[in-house]
Amino acid sequence: MGDIKLSLGDTVIRGGGAVAMSTTPVVDSLSPSSCVVGGAAFTLTLNGSEFVSGATVLWNGAARPTTYVSATQVSAAIPATDLAKTGAVAITVSNPAPGGTSKPATFTVIPDITSALATLSGVSQKFTAVKQITDVQAGLVQALNDSKTYLSYQEATISDLHGRLSAEQTRSSGLTSANADLQSKVTELQATVAQLQSRLAAAKIQTASPLDVAQSFKAVVDQIQQAALKAGGVQTTLTNMNVQLKAVVSVQTSAGGAPEALLVFPDPTALPDPGTLSTVTLSFGAIPNLKAPANPVS
Repeated sequence: MGDIKLSLGDTVIRGGGAVAMSTTPVVDSLSPSSCVVGGAAFTLTLNGSEFVSGATVLWNGAARPTTYVSATQVSAAIPATDLAKTGAVAITVSNPAPGGTSKPATFTVIPDITSALATLSGVSQKFTAVKQITDVQAGLVQALNDSKTYLSYQEATISDLHGRLSAEQTRSSGLTSANADLQSKVTELQATVAQLQSRLAAAKIQTASPLDVAQSFKAVVDQIQQAALKAGGVQTTLTNMNVQLKAVVSVQTSAGGAPEALLVFPDPTALPDPGTLSTVTLSFGAIPNLKAPANPVS
């Protein structure tokens, strides 16, 4: 049987072989993104995604020594010879086969403005005769072109920085507004808590643990049971009983130093807002049946 090949997007499956994944890297940013012409060798860092081990950084299509850092970062050693002339350089990343090559990011080799200004200064000092103007014309034109390129690059950089600053200012304004809303909500909650504490402080309250409350109701149920047994009568069955109470749940420190949850019952004559109270439900199940005596009275 021949080799069977099935392509699913970037995934290539061959019959009888392993699955080979084809990934195309993406370059999001360069650091640095520019350098002055004639500069020294440096390390170029590329940030992006889908980088794999063995990926290669290409400088205008020419491979440069590459270090794989992670799936989102690689770096390349750029020699000084790559900075010999000004202009835009296409930077790409190529993953090993069957991977692809990223779309290019732009690195700019900008003119040396210091050199251009020095040339202009020298030209101005030689403007003493028409013949000398001809002698320095080529250098003057190059210096002016370099100055124009440098200023254009700086204008683009300033425009980019202004855009980032505007975005950060918008983000900061949104965070300030959200913070103001949160502060307002905190103030409202603090006022509610203060009001509740004030009412509780002014009211006569009773405090009990949930277990004590449950036991007190159990004692009442036991009394009903005993009274029914003594009274006789028809058969009576209590299968369950649910009791709901309104109280404030307060966590306090017991005598032994351990935290303890207590139920605080305000005075009925000075009840706080019911919305600030918690509902405590007590459930009693499997209460024994109360049977009628063997010889009921006719």
